[in-house]
Amino acid sequence: MHKTRLTLALATILGGLASLADASPPDSLDLQSVVTGLDQPVAARHAGDGLGRMFVVERPGRVLIVDAGDNLLGTAFLDVTDRVESGYSEQGLLGLAFDPDFTANKFFYVNYTYAVTGSSPWTRVSRFKVSDDNPNVADKDSEYI
Repeated sequence: MHKTRLTLALATILGGLASLADASPPDSLDLQSVVTGLDQPVAARHAGDGLGRMFVVERPGRVLIVDAGDNLLGTAFLDVTDRVESGYSEQGLLGLAFDPDFTANKFFYVNYTYAVTGSSPWTRVSRFKVSDDNPNVADKDSEYI
């Protein structure tokens, strides 16, 4: 039963994507650069906490914050470049998700590749917590693999 639902969902998504491929962008589409100076950004997320921040994931191992005024904050929200293996295009800090109860527990999750001696890099999903002192900085030592 789950396999049938998954197949149906994939068929629906792929069918929708095929129809989008033939669509033209609206005449009123206006793209604007919000920030510059990013190093290989791969994702942007919001925490849903009402603070209007956007969290930008950089492949080498940093998560940066763009505040509600479109300013790139000078201090990284999370910097795990010392743990991340990002030598090839499909490696690095690749994902960020905020806990559904983020406003209460301050947990978020990241996915990154890391080096294993004598092996190809492996992938890891870890939970971190925001610092108790500053909502714009994560506690790097709170990693729970």
